Amino acid sequence: MFIWVLHPILVMADIYETIDDMTSEQLNELLAAIKERLDELGETRPEVNIGDVVQFDVRKATLTGVVEKTTDKRATVKLSTVEGQYTIDTRQIEILNSAAVDEAQSTLDEY
Repeated sequence: MFIWVLHPILVMADIYETIDDMTSEQLNELLAAIKERLDELGETRPEVNIGDVVQFDVRKATLTGVVEKTTDKRATVKLSTVEGQYTIDTRQIEILNSAAVDEAQSTLDEY
């Protein structure tokens, strides 16, 4: 049992040593191979078609929309509903309609 535990450590040490000797091009090829293998090991992807109504989570928000375009790994979705909260730098906000708010108010709950 003790030998079984040491064997993976020795193999990893060999891998690290080999990586140290690799060129930038070889490292990029290795990285691509690792990413491909991780994709294979990852969850299976659902079949997503143009026109599908989809829902997914982004941070603390749930987005719903219709698929407009797809590739093997990605989908472009025209959003129709967003539910949840999102914190953003106010410099990135464009105000479309301003609400009359007391200057001391900082949350919606204070209305």
